[in-house]
Amino acid sequence: MLKGLFRSNQTKKLNLTTQVTFLNRMAKLLERDHSMKQALEFLTYDPQLGQLAKQFVGSLENGTSLKECFKLYDFQPIVVSFLFFSNESGNLSGHLIHLNRLLTMRLEFQTKLKKLLRYPLFLLTVCIILLIALNTFLLPMFERSFRSMGTVGSLPTYQLILQVTQTLFLIFLIGGVITALLFYRFHRQSTVEQKIAMYEKTPLLHGIFKMLITAQLSYQLASLLQSGKTIKEAIMIIQQQDYMPSIQYFASLLTDHLQTGMSLYNAFKDLPLIESEFKLMIKRSTEQGTLAKDLQNYTNLAIDSMEEKLKSVMMMIQPVVYIILGLMIVLIYSFTLFPMFQMINQL
Repeated sequence: MLKGLFRSNQTKKLNLTTQVTFLNRMAKLLERDHSMKQALEFLTYDPQLGQLAKQFVGSLENGTSLKECFKLYDFQPIVVSFLFFSNESGNLSGHLIHLNRLLTMRLEFQTKLKKLLRYPLFLLTVCIILLIALNTFLLPMFERSFRSMGTVGSLPTYQLILQVTQTLFLIFLIGGVITALLFYRFHRQSTVEQKIAMYEKTPLLHGIFKMLITAQLSYQLASLLQSGKTIKEAIMIIQQQDYMPSIQYFASLLTDHLQTGMSLYNAFKDLPLIESEFKLMIKRSTEQGTLAKDLQNYTNLAIDSMEEKLKSVMMMIQPVVYIILGLMIVLIYSFTLFPMFQMINQL
């Protein structure tokens, strides 16, 4: 019922930018010793977020939990999972600050990637339209002009190259769309084990997801240990949540390993998509009794490394995109001007 009420007031799903802004302002208010209720009431006066804050306040007054409110209003699953862990650790402000950093990093990467790919995709579409137009309208006109001059010159070769190029562009575009649809379907329908196996075999995704999963697991373990939980209790709590399937899957594997009598290091040792440095840190920290502190420090380092990794990925993509852009522009001019030069030479 509440969800239906929300849908009537806010027709479209919250975008990531709005979610990041909302969490950022909430975290800042909580840092200043406001309660959650006070923070939300303060946000009701915000011109951008006032309506959303009022809906939160109304839902909380009707007895809906904070976690369910975030779920109700279509926030990212990672937001709901962090609120689940904050209930267990009692550190809501710290979780929101860390969560805001992760979502901000994701938003910046997505924004830069969209800007980088928007123009090439547009230009690719324009190229295909122009090539079809050349083949449909200009090529017959050039052919008639050449025949009226009693020669065809290199027109057959030009026509063949044009058709081959047009076919390659169409194959590339259709192949890209099919690949994106297959990846989307795989992501929606596959199990956690299948996704992890795919991430392990995909070079670009492997490094990013390895860092992300390790950082998330490290942070949640650190926050739970700092709240007084034992390592076994912390792993069981992570296993109970179902908002982050990947770390839930790893927590279930860890639980099974620990129940057989394995040490914590050996339980982590053979897990896929977990950084080897993290596993070695687990071994050293358990021996020295500094696990909670070391996990927190590792999380901060892992987030910094992930930011650098995403920047390096963008640096790799940019030159490739610019080269493709240049080739497409040269191709358009070449196909447009070549027949004209041929006609001039025949005069």
